[in-house]
Amino acid sequence: MKSIQNIQTKDLVVQILREQILSGDLKPGEELTQEDVAEKLGVSRMPVREALQALTQEGFLTRMRNRHVCVSRMKRIQVLESFRIMAVVEAEMLGMLDERAVQVLSAHIDETVKILEKGSEDKGRQMELEYHWLIGELLDNPYLQQMLKKLQEGYLSYVLLKLPFIHSDRVAHLRRLGDAAKEIGGPGIKDALLGYFEHLADSLLDRTAAL
Repeated sequence: MKSIQNIQTKDLVVQILREQILSGDLKPGEELTQEDVAEKLGVSRMPVREALQALTQEGFLTRMRNRHVCVSRMKRIQVLESFRIMAVVEAEMLGMLDERAVQVLSAHIDETVKILEKGSEDKGRQMELEYHWLIGELLDNPYLQQMLKKLQEGYLSYVLLKLPFIHSDRVAHLRRLGDAAKEIGGPGIKDALLGYFEHLADSLLDRTAAL
């Protein structure tokens, strides 16, 4: 059985490397070895090996013939498809929630908008990410929670917590999400989510194009 510390270290290495790839600190084609990464991060090779395997499975790294890995080139269609899948999955999950759960989500969005309008950007960013976590938690289905978490770990957390955004655009999308969510079972939520996630995808693609 793997130690808890090793699992936590692996997850931390994944998070650090994923952010360095998305930010452009690690360039497409740049080669990574277990030894170099372990030395730079001050950790053992075991969690690094597991982290590199995880990032390869996610498509952030590509396996090379020499058994090393290199940073994958981000493809526009890959980003768009990933965000679209998140929109579709969240829309389906929202449709499974009861009225009380939907009210909790709507209240959370309203509070997030208020926080952003007050200028508390860091807190607003965190609350926006927590909204997506809440969807899975309120559904009370461990399998679906893990599936949604896996989707959210890649691009979404980085975009919401790290990338600059146009305040008025983000607030408008959040308001639309909140209004659509209040119509339980209504068709508007899927369109609102598709528009919201397309907005996030564009933010990431614009950022990577500028690197």
